[in-house]
Amino acid sequence: MVTPGSPLSPAPGHDVVQRSLRDRVDEYATYAHQLANDPPKPGAKSFHAKLLDWVTERLVADGVPTWTRVEDSALPSGKSGAFDHVLWKVKLPPSKQLYRKAINELGADAVKGYTDTLFHEAYHCEQYFTVAKLLASRGIGIPEIMGKLVVPRRVAEAAVRAKGTLDGEGAAEARSLAERWEPWTTGPVHDWLNAVLKLKNLSRAARAAQDKSPDTIQKEITALLAGMGDCRDKVVRHAAEVTGQEADVVAAETVRLREACAAVEDGRPADGSASARAEFVREGGPVAALNTIAHHVYQEVDPLEKDAWALGALAGEAFALKAGVGGGTAPPSAGTAH
Repeated sequence: MVTPGSPLSPAPGHDVVQRSLRDRVDEYATYAHQLANDPPKPGAKSFHAKLLDWVTERLVADGVPTWTRVEDSALPSGKSGAFDHVLWKVKLPPSKQLYRKAINELGADAVKGYTDTLFHEAYHCEQYFTVAKLLASRGIGIPEIMGKLVVPRRVAEAAVRAKGTLDGEGAAEARSLAERWEPWTTGPVHDWLNAVLKLKNLSRAARAAQDKSPDTIQKEITALLAGMGDCRDKVVRHAAEVTGQEADVVAAETVRLREACAAVEDGRPADGSASARAEFVREGGPVAALNTIAHHVYQEVDPLEKDAWALGALAGEAFALKAGVGGGTAPPSAGTAH
């Protein structure tokens, strides 16, 4: 689903999606469909490994420094992948969990979900490199790019070499996107966002414990209450430092987050009983409310995530439409918002 308001959401009468993005989504979905229809061969790479190889090759062909591929068994609950710009690597589940399985062992939803996730993470890689090129086009040097974006030297060096690709005819949309993403990758907005994400992770862990043992619930509640105050204070402090067009949305979300944190503190279990602790982290309770607000900032306010979620979903739906799996719907056309 394309999120209204993102660069992938067309306005009436004007398709603001880059033609190159549409072509790439279709190319990706077509290749994924082809792989899905190939009968598995003994000893051959799996669907997932082949698709990962293809995406990596496409990133390099588009001038993006190659990422390191890492199998990570410690991915947080609910996450099927992650891009780490600090080390320039993509984290994916271990092959024993996913990649050595044949496609028919996974089911349609899992295959569609993987096509979505992989394109999402690849776009994060491209986003950070595009912002690095934007900084380089302003004459910012390699050490400063490394410091501002927290990326490896080889990425900053490649950005300096490729800075001219954001100039000239056909580059206006890419530059516009980079300018939109930039404040969220460096400076006070980025610091504010990181504090919000810590609140999200703490509250998510407590929320996820609701059906677990009383001891596990207590452990996660303790961790939430121990870390929440510091994260809240950082959210407030960094929000006060934000200027420019992001200031209003940051200020509004900060008010909501402060109120949600106060509700968590006011609602903490008074008697310490197992039932009171379970009630505290249940759906509809204060912990879940805090997590919902923080997750909204992550997925709908941060433009890098907003755009990557939209593009990943578009790729997953395009694959599903071609493959006839998972209830795929047609990608949006001009004048149609999804």
